[in-house]
Parts: sequence; structure tokens; C-alpha cells
Amino acid sequence: MLFGEKAAAALEAERKAEEEEWQREMDTLFQRKKGRPLDKLREPRRLIIRRVAARGVKGARYCEALDAAGLSTPVSWQQNEGCLKTYPQAYWHQDPVERAKWRQRIANEKSKMTH
Repeated sequence: MLFGEKAAAALEAERKAEEEEWQREMDTLFQRKKGRPLDKLREPRRLIIRRVAARGVKGARYCEALDAAGLSTPVSWQQNEGCLKTYPQAYWHQDPVERAKWRQRIANEKSKMTH
């Protein structure tokens, strides 16, 4: 087996392990017995945000990681307040006042989802 094939096989095995771990987390998440039932639409989003935040990325890199994970800004932000669709676009908004607003919103969302 060539080096490139070994690296590709290792990456594929790592991806598969992450996918299996994700599925286990999702399965256990929705089998909770106590407390308020989890919202099946919001919980996957919360889990993705927690995983990205756990990597320790901050600021623009955090927004890029959320975008790479397939998350867009919350629909309520887009519909009610005219937020741009992707996290990096919102983070780097052209208007300085809007930019500060969306950066604060993103930070607040991250804080709420991780505590």
C-alpha cells in the first residue's frame, strides 16, 4: 500500500469514526427520560455549535467553522432583522453598527449553547 493510500484510508477511518460518534450522541440525546423533551429541530444545531466551540475556535474562524459544518444564521434573525445568511457574512457585515450587532449576537448564541 502506498503512502497516499494509507493516508486516504486513515482519513476515511477517522471520518467514519466521527460519523459513528455523532450518531451515538444523537441517539442518546433523544432517549433522555427526565426533564423537558428536546426540540428535534434545535438540538442538532445546538450540538453542532457545541462541537465547534469545543475546538476552541473564536471570532471569524468560529464563523467559518459553523459555515463549513453547514449551519446558516438562525432563520428568525434573517426574517425579522435582515441578517445575512451565512455566519462569515454576518460577522464581516459592511456596516460597522450592524457588524457589531451580529458579532454580539453570534457570541451570545455561542455562550447560550455551551453553558
